[in-house]
Amino acid sequence: MSHVNLTAAIAAADKEQGLHTPDRLSRDILQRVVCAGMLHQTTRVGEIIRDGNSTFPAVINHLRSLGEDGWITRSENPDDVRVILLHITLQIQAAFDRIDDKLAP
Repeated sequence: MSHVNLTAAIAAADKEQGLHTPDRLSRDILQRVVCAGMLHQTTRVGEIIRDGNSTFPAVINHLRSLGEDGWITRSENPDDVRVILLHITLQIQAAFDRIDDKLAP
């Protein structure tokens, strides 16, 4: 999925699922997690904090909001419990799959 299609898919999923990501940091985080999810990979919280332009508390607050809004889930890395992994929810994955099918040429 291209960046343009990903942005369109997030907006469409937002509308379809009635979810809200009101600010840029939340959308940046979500795009990163979605890109990894579409590749069947996970994102580490530490990667977002290290690579982002925000503080640890701000990122954690945005992650909490994205989780509460149904966009992402968090889990412990089974190999290292200090590492928190981020995943898109099954509901969002299904929405993106439907949207990706519509956006495909």
